Formats: sequence, structure tokens, C-alpha cells
Amino acid sequence: MIGARHQRARSWRGGALSLLTASACAVAFSGVALLPSVGAAQLKAHLSDSTASAFCAKMPASKVSSIVGSTLTLGEAVVQGTTLVCLYDGSSATVTLEKETGMAASGIATRKEAEAGHKQLFYASQPKPLPKGTTISFLPLDALGSTAFYWKGVIEGIPYGGADAFKGTTGYFAEMRGPLEQSKVEKLERLVLSV
Repeated sequence: MIGARHQRARSWRGGALSLLTASACAVAFSGVALLPSVGAAQLKAHLSDSTASAFCAKMPASKVSSIVGSTLTLGEAVVQGTTLVCLYDGSSATVTLEKETGMAASGIATRKEAEAGHKQLFYASQPKPLPKGTTISFLPLDALGSTAFYWKGVIEGIPYGGADAFKGTTGYFAEMRGPLEQSKVEKLERLVLSV
């Protein structure tokens, strides 16, 4: 199963991703950062979010917007576990681009295994009971790798889809909510794979 994505997917509500990050106030003076009352976990989260920001900067909102055909802004850049997450928001679409390292090789060794893990994640992240008309389907994306696939679902009439591709034990994910076209999702997947 796709681990860190499970936590994030549970946060998806109404087309927006709600991510919780540790807050820390840092005051820099002569290269020394003063962190009042900040524990080691908060410091790690703060530093990790700067890593996510650097990752997301390689995929500017202008580039994502041009692929989607709608104006998007980078809403959040965070780390969840071993996953770098970039969330782009717009009036007609929401896009999430992710890179997850250290995935279990046994869960992504074949396209069938990767799809099964994704399907399990998709259904686990939905409200119970599932709304009528909730579906998910898969199509292979051989051009992006032997285990890469495009997926799409419908949740309460809203199209939701993406693409998953893997290099070794690292997963690259593009997800989109809103007007959905496979060609756009595939271009978003190519973008995150290029970083």
C-alpha cells in the first residue's frame, strides 16, 4: 500500500487539501536562527517544509497553470513522512504533485500491485458509506514506465484523477480535481518526473 499518501488522502475534502504543519517562529540574526520553545520534531518539520518549498519551486505555478489551462497558485509545500507535497489551487481545478521516497518495492513491483494499492488508498480516503456513483478506473501509461498508470474517479459527480509512476522505490504522483483530461494529467506526471 502507498503509505504516506494514505494520511494525506484522508485530508482531502471538497477539492482542497488540508495539511497540518508544525508552526515555529524563527528570527535570524547574523546567520543564527533563534527558535523560541521549539522541540526537535517542530524543528525537523520546519526544515523539511523548506525542502518541500525547494522541490515545488522546480515546478512553478505558471508551468502547472499552462498545463491545466487555468490559473493556479502554489497553496502549500510540505513534507508528510517521506513525501514532498505541492498543492496548487485555482478556481476551477486543484492539482497535487508529489514525490515519495522509500516505498516498499513489493507493493510497486508490477502495475497490478501498484494499482491495487492505489485503489485501496482511494476507497480508504473516502467518507463512509461511499457516495453513490463513486468509481475508480485505471489505464496503463507505458510511455512513463512499466508500472505507470493513469487513474480516474468520480466522487459525488466531481471528476478526480491522476497518474502514478515509479523509479526504483520512489513514487511520483500527479493528482487533479476539476475538469479532467488524461493528456493534462500525463503532462503533469511528466513534470513531476522531471524534477
